[in-house]
Amino acid sequence: MVTLLSFEFRLFALVFLVACFFSWYIPGRVALRLLLIRDTDGIVGYLISMVLGLVLWGMQGYVLGYLKLRFLTYIYLVLATALWIPYRSSFVLWFQNTFRWIKQHTTAFLLIVFGSIMQLIFVAGSGLTYDDGIRFYGINGHDGIMHVAFIRSLMESIPPVQPGAYDLFITNYHYWSNLVLAETARIWHIPILPLFFQYSPFVVALLSGIAVYALIVSWGGSNRVAMLALFFFYFGGDVTYLITLLMHRNWGSHVPLVDNGVTQLLNMPQAMAELILITGLISLHRFIKTNYTRWIVVTVLLLSVLIGFKVYYGIYVIFGFGFLVFVRLMMSCLSCSKESVIRTLSILIHKEQGMLYGFVLLVIISLFIYIPVNSNAGGLFYAPLEWPKLFLGPGAIDWQDWWLRRQVYEAASNIRNLFILDAVAVGIALLAIHGTRLIGFFGFFPVWRRAGWQINAFLMSGVILFHLLGLFTLQSSGGYVVYYFFVVATGILGIYVAFALDSIASFRPPIGRILLVLLLILTIPRAIIETGVVIRQYIREEQFNLITKDALDAFSFLKYHTPPGSIVQSHRGNEIDSRTPLVYLFTGRHGYLTGTLILEVHHQPIEQRKKALQQLFLNDDSLAFARSMYEKNISYIYLEKKPSSQINFEPDRQHILPVYENDEVMILTFGSVLPECTQRYIVQ
Repeated sequence: MVTLLSFEFRLFALVFLVACFFSWYIPGRVALRLLLIRDTDGIVGYLISMVLGLVLWGMQGYVLGYLKLRFLTYIYLVLATALWIPYRSSFVLWFQNTFRWIKQHTTAFLLIVFGSIMQLIFVAGSGLTYDDGIRFYGINGHDGIMHVAFIRSLMESIPPVQPGAYDLFITNYHYWSNLVLAETARIWHIPILPLFFQYSPFVVALLSGIAVYALIVSWGGSNRVAMLALFFFYFGGDVTYLITLLMHRNWGSHVPLVDNGVTQLLNMPQAMAELILITGLISLHRFIKTNYTRWIVVTVLLLSVLIGFKVYYGIYVIFGFGFLVFVRLMMSCLSCSKESVIRTLSILIHKEQGMLYGFVLLVIISLFIYIPVNSNAGGLFYAPLEWPKLFLGPGAIDWQDWWLRRQVYEAASNIRNLFILDAVAVGIALLAIHGTRLIGFFGFFPVWRRAGWQINAFLMSGVILFHLLGLFTLQSSGGYVVYYFFVVATGILGIYVAFALDSIASFRPPIGRILLVLLLILTIPRAIIETGVVIRQYIREEQFNLITKDALDAFSFLKYHTPPGSIVQSHRGNEIDSRTPLVYLFTGRHGYLTGTLILEVHHQPIEQRKKALQQLFLNDDSLAFARSMYEKNISYIYLEKKPSSQINFEPDRQHILPVYENDEVMILTFGSVLPECTQRYIVQ
């Protein structure tokens, strides 16, 4: 196991950087060269090469995985390196340009590094070995374990098998962030725990900060705008605390947190998706500015995979791209209104062929990624203002007067006052979700002046749509998970707010600057509160899921002393493994039914398994228990010595045999007196 200060940790960190260079940077740089795109020197060139290479790395893993030709990944790396060698001198130039950029933009660079470290705090304490075992703090005790288990599953097979159910494939799940890391771990043999919790988060956070800065500069924004955009990217948060301070005299830390800059890395799919989206906006702007068709190819390659990283980002770019194409076509159509229909269509197709072909390719690639794993995906259903009501309900802001007034107005059929109440609820919800980033709506015209109307059409059309979807729908598989519509919109508003605040700062000095400082002060408290909570968890050593040394020893036994195809089932009273596939993560042995939380959210057919598993552990006869294990293809039972994880009989050597035991864990398998068909499970 790897500890934070161990030599192995530093060694694999170096290996990861080498892997990023050869697996991401070189293929991305070669792709730009093959497309004859040469105006990508310096920090922007490094950024686009890295992110494009990351996307291509996921693509090759996806395609070769489904073709069962994963060994060709080595050929992919060798070929990319061979093609890069003639351009290796440009790498030296990149180093020179990078150091020059850091020297010229020292403040921005320091803010990027500091912001990345702040984001890293939320994940870096998990997955490490401590004196008492391996700890997973906060949400990483469930979601983090789930993602790392998916990475392990993707290393073994594509399509990936659901770790919690041995004969189910992962469906209705965006797993490309896990795929990228799985391919990196598979080829470079990097331990997946530090890869997921320490190495990749810091690189993604750094690249994201660089992408935000590069995007603002490419749009023509000033250095102040870029710094403001970085501030909101890393530290932007809600201002719910203002409402709860006024109503209840508390900081509102119990109110549902939709999006906060410092917590970005708690959701790696979202973090990677946002990085790719921002980089894609840079290439899209270059296409709009130059009308250079090859830039639309880069844009499509970047944006088309978003549906695999985070499906909401994929929907956002498809809608935004489609809306932009529609507006461009309408404007072109108006310019040739005197022509015949056939002539008009011919002119439109010729004039807009880059955008049209790009949009068609974007949709096709997105569908190829989406359909295999989302054939049973749950859709949306109409549920007006459920999120605003959630914010105002018990356990959140708890505005009882609003609820009482609404009941009175409903009874009296007072439509006008109901409309006013709902408008107030929406306003509070948006303030609670976006905080000061809500001012980003006023950045529409500054962005139009800097980046052009086409960028506005692409971005703001999706922002408006996503607010409507977030306010008036719920998801049939996941319910309130539609908050990701707000999350995507918040990321865009975090960029727009920088332009809006820059305009405010320019208003009647020093009044404008005073307003700017006040708004920044109002923004930062939630980030401080959340960071303080995590730091206290580390210092006080609390709120973590602990995998003890005894449990790790038992996992080691299962990993090295059982057949690879064995099915290992934990007791249904094992709280961690019942929610997330813990045993599989450390043993590589699939379960009959574990990690039910994600399976239930995504409507997997597990009801029969749940009943069968419940019946298995209700057996008070060892022979019946053994036969039930065989019927379910379960090879081993993993039992923690806790009251919640006990069986109703004493193991014996006749039907149920203990094959491993320590102070905390017991592992059971079939005994010696059983039908011949079960003898294959006996440990020799």
